[in-house]
Amino acid sequence: IEHRAPETGDRLHAVSVEPGSRLAAIVSAGVIEVTTRHHQAVDRVGAGLVVSARAPDGLVEAVEGADPERFLLGVQWHPERNPEAPASRALFEAFIAACASRGFCGVALQAAGQSR
Repeated sequence: IEHRAPETGDRLHAVSVEPGSRLAAIVSAGVIEVTTRHHQAVDRVGAGLVVSARAPDGLVEAVEGADPERFLLGVQWHPERNPEAPASRALFEAFIAACASRGFCGVALQAAGQSR
């Protein structure tokens, strides 16, 4: 897989999501299409993290925290570049829900001059 996108536009490729992962619960799918435009990759997964998605060539595409009580999810792709995609939207909604459950959304809205 060529993970670097051309100078203009984005390239899409499939990513296999690990069953039972937080990411799998969020996107409700075993395989998703993601944008790719990166030139760096995870070499070794750090302590407290687990792989939650891989490209067909084995490249780590997502990691998440091993502690299910904490929302920690990192993706190698750019969900903001394809916000209409169901997986992208699900990621954004999960992040907002995690923030709201901890009371952070009100702070962000107040900082932006908005109310709940």
